[in-house]
Amino acid sequence: MGFDHGVGHPLLLLGDAKAPNYRKKKVSEVVHLQMEHIDWTQQALQIVQGKGRKDRRVYISPDAVTSLQACLTLRPAHAMGTYVFWNQKRPHRPLSITAVQKKMERYAQAAGIKASCHWLRHTFASNLLEHGTEIVTIKEFLGHASIASSERYARVSNQKVKQEYLRSMQKILHQGKV
Repeated sequence: MGFDHGVGHPLLLLGDAKAPNYRKKKVSEVVHLQMEHIDWTQQALQIVQGKGRKDRRVYISPDAVTSLQACLTLRPAHAMGTYVFWNQKRPHRPLSITAVQKKMERYAQAAGIKASCHWLRHTFASNLLEHGTEIVTIKEFLGHASIASSERYARVSNQKVKQEYLRSMQKILHQGKV
């Protein structure tokens, strides 16, 4: 995915499935990221007052580190404070949640798919669950305070179980084993 300016780089952080602990970031956490929250050595971000008003550390992939570094080379000298991402039209203001969401919509539309920032988190959690990750681990990855927030992905994943059951039963019936 090529990013023509800084607003595309937050999308890479949101969809960073290569990160060592695969914690997904919310749009608000990404747009509020400040320079002092980046640990380049450990390839980690300190999320301050993120999901559930908790501070947490999330790791990012080498691709995301490279993207962040590229983004910072584009950062105007007059960009607001120490925010990593800036508003391209008004560099004195930080990037907004809406700007990232709209950019995601444009990328999805250009690719001919339906997608959103939240969809990235949702797909990530569903994929983990379908590949055997415990719901408690998914809770930690997503930064949920309650297991109930993470359990909604289990309901979606049950569709996969149903599909697999129907496929298996068709195969068995077709072979005449029943």
